[in-house]
Amino acid sequence: MYCPKCGAKAEEQDQYCRQCGRNLFDEDKAPEEEEAGEQTSRRRPFGLRSEDYEHEDDRAALNGLRVFAPVVAVCRLLMRKFNEPMFRAQLLGGAVRVGPHQFEDIYHLVEECAAILNMVTPEVYVVNNPKFNAMTFGTDRPFIILHSSLVDAFTEDELTYIIGHELGHIKSEHVLYLNAAWLLAQGAAAYLGRVILIPAQLALDAWMRKAELTADRAGLICAQKLEHCQISLIKLALGSRTLLSRINLDEYLQQAEDLRDGYGPLAELFQTHPFIANRIGQLREFYDGVYYNIFAGKTGRVTDDVSPDSSERAAQALASALESLVEAQKSRAWSARTKWHQALEDMAAVRNGFPQSDAAIQAQFYQAVIRMRLGQGREAVEGFKGFLERYPDHSLASEAQFSLAECYEHLLNDPAAATRAYADYVRRYPEAAQ
Repeated sequence: MYCPKCGAKAEEQDQYCRQCGRNLFDEDKAPEEEEAGEQTSRRRPFGLRSEDYEHEDDRAALNGLRVFAPVVAVCRLLMRKFNEPMFRAQLLGGAVRVGPHQFEDIYHLVEECAAILNMVTPEVYVVNNPKFNAMTFGTDRPFIILHSSLVDAFTEDELTYIIGHELGHIKSEHVLYLNAAWLLAQGAAAYLGRVILIPAQLALDAWMRKAELTADRAGLICAQKLEHCQISLIKLALGSRTLLSRINLDEYLQQAEDLRDGYGPLAELFQTHPFIANRIGQLREFYDGVYYNIFAGKTGRVTDDVSPDSSERAAQALASALESLVEAQKSRAWSARTKWHQALEDMAAVRNGFPQSDAAIQAQFYQAVIRMRLGQGREAVEGFKGFLERYPDHSLASEAQFSLAECYEHLLNDPAAATRAYADYVRRYPEAAQ
């Protein structure tokens, strides 16, 4: 027997291909149809909000953590001032950052998943680690870490689920509390005392299990194939690509039923993640209900809009996003950062919802402007450069070129690059420079 997708030889007892992970007994599509399906882009629910798919217990449990505000405040300070800058520096020195010119296939997957979830594309790093895993870290600028073994062993669809899962943590604002739990586990908050530390840890662990279920749902919305999500989760449980081909999925799912009896529920109380078998069961329930509603247009609208008035709606969406930008400019210092991030998300919604419109082009420029206002020099430079490469003759191009020079001068402290950028501004846009 041979895999109809990749042609790899399979044993009689195999249910999944050992090379590409395809279900060998899935006869819903002919091989050539499945290959063609791989080339089609995934659907995008327009204006998707995290509350459209979050697990019902996730937000309630997160709100319950507000009583541990001192713990969270200390963790936020530690991460912002020490852990996050140090971790990012370690990654820059010892990992590989994914980008449009580095591991382009992974970068485009991240971009696509961010567009589906209606959010800004975060930084992604690949680190050398033999354990199948991925994680998200950071407060103001969260970033995703992928283990190299996971990238090697997971197919594109499976990796899409993993990336979508991590993006789901960011979109639902899990990151601060996930990192707070991590810091507590490492003993970083020991100075708060055992009396508050122990109940805080238990509350965080209980919430984390619910947060994982929400993130699983985000992963499914990105991957859009339940089978690949199930395979991804089982691979994480096994830590083996070879053993996966020999697993009986129905037997494995029976484990979830067996967990309901005896000490199963009690054992899970001491876990930060739900058991994999339970996660698959929960994902199946979501797939048969809320997931269907999302893509049926009952909690949003799938963006295959080609109607004549789509450009008008795009312009209206941009106008609303610009209002958010103006609100951020007017806001007080203590709330400005939140407003700027909201404006960033609103611009992302315009780009994701109306990708072929001029409004989306302008939103790309304004995203770079917001990055500049937030002091994110490297991201702002990439944004302006990307805009100029794609739209050198746009009415906003001269402003983008001048802003690029300002980023080099004031944010990155690179006078040589600033001089070149200012010279390009005068040369390319002499009328604007006068």
